[in-house]
Amino acid sequence: MSFYSGWQRNNSQDKGMVAARVVLMTLVVMLTSVITQISTQCNSNTSGSTCPKQNVSYKAVNDFGFELFKLLAKKENVLISPLSLWSSLVLTFVGAERKTCRQISRMLGAKRKCKALDFLDKIEGSRRKMQNHQKKLIINQKTKVFKEHNFDITSCAVNDLWKRLCTINFTENDEAERKIDAFVRENTHNVLRSITSADQLRNTMLGLEVAGYFESIWRYKFNRVCHDVFYEIPCKKPQYVTMLWLKQFLPVEH
Repeated sequence: MSFYSGWQRNNSQDKGMVAARVVLMTLVVMLTSVITQISTQCNSNTSGSTCPKQNVSYKAVNDFGFELFKLLAKKENVLISPLSLWSSLVLTFVGAERKTCRQISRMLGAKRKCKALDFLDKIEGSRRKMQNHQKKLIINQKTKVFKEHNFDITSCAVNDLWKRLCTINFTENDEAERKIDAFVRENTHNVLRSITSADQLRNTMLGLEVAGYFESIWRYKFNRVCHDVFYEIPCKKPQYVTMLWLKQFLPVEH
């Protein structure tokens, strides 16, 4: 799975179990209104809102994902990766100040930038792998900040993000595309080879990239694949992609 967000100048069960790799399409999400709505809910003490906590845990990520899902799925189905979006916004949180900082803090459920960044480091600190006779789970995620070479950010943000910071020249669109896609290929085990194009990078000043790889064994067998519509960005022309196909009731486990 991979998530990219940018700022621009112009604002067998025995036999049925199958191993599968999951790749989520790139999502470019405009989250400004979501930030405002979730932070407003928190101010109003709405039940389930993601109010900031001193310590950050997976509960904060789950709460964030649930609130975001409620806002996006009012009229139709939606598929999101809460951890990818949360991670990208943590990087935004590090460089934010004043009202923007307060709003993102409420949305992420993180009171302090250092705690949010520490938890992100913990998530990305090692390749997590769990395996026994029948189950296998591999999760790997990395984040990167791609900054235009002449775009200044605060020294505090540079210090906090130094190991994730990569300075590139976005005016050299093809070279910028190659560097971003190389990061994606490395961290998705070459499953995703490209998530952007040179044209999309024109006038970009800052890009936040989250690339992840997930591999596991499905509980239910997928009998076939299908070519169906995928709504990548709201109100944009949908794409047709290859999907795993399954038609049966799936129990929800708590």
